[in-house]
Amino acid sequence: MPSLQHKKEALRQQLLSIRKKLSHPEIQALSLEIQKQAIEFLKTVSNLKYVGLYLPIQNEVETIEIHAFCVHHNIQPLYPRIDQAIKKLLFCEVLDLTTLVVGAYGILEPVQGHPNVDFQKIDILFVPGIAFDRLGNRLGYGKGYYDRTLSQEAHIKTIGLAYDFQIVSHVPHGVEDIPVQRIFS
Repeated sequence: MPSLQHKKEALRQQLLSIRKKLSHPEIQALSLEIQKQAIEFLKTVSNLKYVGLYLPIQNEVETIEIHAFCVHHNIQPLYPRIDQAIKKLLFCEVLDLTTLVVGAYGILEPVQGHPNVDFQKIDILFVPGIAFDRLGNRLGYGKGYYDRTLSQEAHIKTIGLAYDFQIVSHVPHGVEDIPVQRIFS
């Protein structure tokens, strides 16, 4: 019987292969529709001050419209920077996306020395993923940064953004895997 890690890796490779085939126009069109849903949800949240976003890699759902909404409505958009020493994510306010630099794993992130925002201040965190199921279980890239970071902060509302094909009947998961509370697809 395949191990949990083997099941995760098989699903990861299957969905990454599908996602890799998306054209740039498809990504833009699908991402726009998904982001519209997320923005409509954000409009319903009162006293929203800090929203954690991600910068898409490998054809992930884009977040640029959510970023623009946040900036326009005086909501602080935060982006993660990987802290290799503690193996967690630190979040920094970023208004101008052109100030980001290539960091760990080739992902754009805030520059070193950019002030961090206390993670507990985040109201909503958009979490990237390769697969999600209807229970909110999420499959990422396998490094565990989001799970380790979220493991201590149960109050933060977490949202996954996914293309329809990324919603599967079951995501293999373990006790260390933190589900998202809502998914827009």
